[in-house]
Amino acid sequence: ENIETNMKTCFEAGMENFIFEVVTDKAINLPPNPRVREVVVPTAYRTKSGAKFKARALQYCLEDDVNILQPTDWIVHLDEETLLTTNAICGILNFCEDGKHQFGQGVITYANGDIVNWLTTLSDSFRVADDMGKLRFQFKLFHKPLFGWKGSYVVTQVEAERDVSYDHGMEGSIAEDCFFSMVAMKHGYSFDFIEGEMHEKSPFTMWDFLQQRKRWLQGILLTVHSSKIAVVHKVSKLLD
Repeated sequence: ENIETNMKTCFEAGMENFIFEVVTDKAINLPPNPRVREVVVPTAYRTKSGAKFKARALQYCLEDDVNILQPTDWIVHLDEETLLTTNAICGILNFCEDGKHQFGQGVITYANGDIVNWLTTLSDSFRVADDMGKLRFQFKLFHKPLFGWKGSYVVTQVEAERDVSYDHGMEGSIAEDCFFSMVAMKHGYSFDFIEGEMHEKSPFTMWDFLQQRKRWLQGILLTVHSSKIAVVHKVSKLLD
């Protein structure tokens, strides 16, 4: 349903050259559509460093025999519940056309449509303030992910994403977005803020909310203890 909604939004924004890739560990047998590609990660697939979970799946998509994109193409990473808006699409197109930066990110809001859990939705409102404040500040002024980087509403140039990769072992597999941004900054890539918001739903239960935050904290701790990340970059992440 979200794919159809997002595809409709793309057409409404006037986009023509795009495709949705759905990455999954188990086949979901999506209806045939020239605009949709279902990528099933084989059970036997292993990355060189032994990456797990979402990092493993994302890395599989970058492999030579799987990737169908050109080095200068752009990828927009969305979670399964993320909904595009025409404002976000316009912002992404402007970012790509500008071409000065390899990575970009914008604001995600959570109180759109039917609200399942008011408590978790209100708690996520602080993340919206973070996006509008420190996310915009760090990218507009420093063009570096000094204070944070999310795993959704992520816009990357294919060549840069393949260079950074998600293949960073177990330490880069829990908070793969955080680890990815630190490696990208280490490699000298630049970031920018993208205008226009996307919509998501907060966790439906407090248990899910707490488990989500627990995973983020564990992932960040693995990142700051990694020998692959320079101390100066670890300090910026601890300040997040």
